[in-house]
Amino acid sequence: MLTDAALISVADLVHRYHLAAASFDPSGYQWPRPVPAAFRTGLVSHNDVHPANLVFRGGRAVALIDFDLAGPGGAAWDFAAAARLWAPLQDDQDITDSRGGRALERFRIFLLASGLDRDGRRRVAEAVVANHDWTYAIVTEAAAAGHQGFADHWRLIAATAARARLWCQRYQRDLMTAAR
Repeated sequence: MLTDAALISVADLVHRYHLAAASFDPSGYQWPRPVPAAFRTGLVSHNDVHPANLVFRGGRAVALIDFDLAGPGGAAWDFAAAARLWAPLQDDQDITDSRGGRALERFRIFLLASGLDRDGRRRVAEAVVANHDWTYAIVTEAAAAGHQGFADHWRLIAATAARARLWCQRYQRDLMTAAR
């Protein structure tokens, strides 16, 4: 996940997933948690392009797994979820590897590899904070409901998640510029 080649392969995989899912009609099914209406296009998005939910072979992303959060969403939503985690879009104090200081550069690389046009890339940048909030609402609601795994996870990542949200808000203009 540290190399730009791996990052590009994730963008390519998500794009190929969207092409494969484009003809699927999501109506008539129960879905776990709705994506905000502003980011729904009818495409069934994965909604959790977390590093643990990808399979790599030879340094390249080759498969998405764990579709428990999949549902009607859109390409921009999926790419926002992926970019938050893969660039990653967070405070540099929380990036302890070679990706530190490169969030905006990696965000741009990722978006250029996404297959999205300029408007689509801008929608990704617009979706970043909403995607962050949607994702962590799942975690905090489960923790509040007594799910011990989510409660333990939230205790470990709450401060990092808060800093990541602030980073995304602070750099919103820069994300929009990188999406050009």
